[in-house]
Amino acid sequence: MELHTQEEFETATRRGVALVEFNAPWFSHCRVPTAAMRRLETKVGDKAAIAQLNVDENRDIALRLGIQSVPTLILFRGGKEIRRFIGLQEMKTLTQAIDDALKDN
Repeated sequence: MELHTQEEFETATRRGVALVEFNAPWFSHCRVPTAAMRRLETKVGDKAAIAQLNVDENRDIALRLGIQSVPTLILFRGGKEIRRFIGLQEMKTLTQAIDDALKDN
């Protein structure tokens, strides 16, 4: 799911577990995780929210969270950041992080 506003971001990250990819579509390295995020979304189903947020369109959110490079992925639980990944990540790393967050939920 793509997040376009502060309200959409807050709604997605407040409930349960959410993994948000902060990206910039013009940056070629951001295209790889976007495709992986779609596969991850299919894999986790409705157990966790999987979303993307364009940092160019949402500079205020990116600044508030201290996003300094893309892609950055942040795992949230109940609106709180619990883990941060910078750069390309393996699918198994992200899947394990989501599974761990769900167990602790």
